[in-house]
Amino acid sequence: MTMMQQQQQQQRIELAGTWYEALRVPIVPGMECLNVSIPSTVNADNLTLDLSYVTILNNSWSHSRDAVSFPWNNSTQYGIFHPDASEVSYKLVTTEYVSIAVVCGYGTTSVIPIFKLFTRDREVSEEIFELINTHVEDIGYSSLI
Repeated sequence: MTMMQQQQQQQRIELAGTWYEALRVPIVPGMECLNVSIPSTVNADNLTLDLSYVTILNNSWSHSRDAVSFPWNNSTQYGIFHPDASEVSYKLVTTEYVSIAVVCGYGTTSVIPIFKLFTRDREVSEEIFELINTHVEDIGYSSLI
């Protein structure tokens, strides 16, 4: 295993676990409380994410589960995800692996980029808000939230 492969494996292990969607722009009606579970291993050259969320349809709420798989290729290994049935590509923009992860999506049919903030905790504390703003300022933005 090369040094780069070892580093990618370590990052994948650190990213593994459950992440809770704390913020999504633009808001997508009909889907709330998204949780993403990331495995620490890749099976059959695929990275499979388990999704859990609440579907809201006609004022009725139901719990939904889904899985989305990505081929474990060069793009995925560098945090760029191309779902097969979607016209949107997602990129892991930044994370410090412990508390926050920022994902942006770019679609071919939309001029508005998708922004998602994930945290390890269901509720975002004031400390996490401060961590997010500090982390975002470190990568060149004035503020995120």
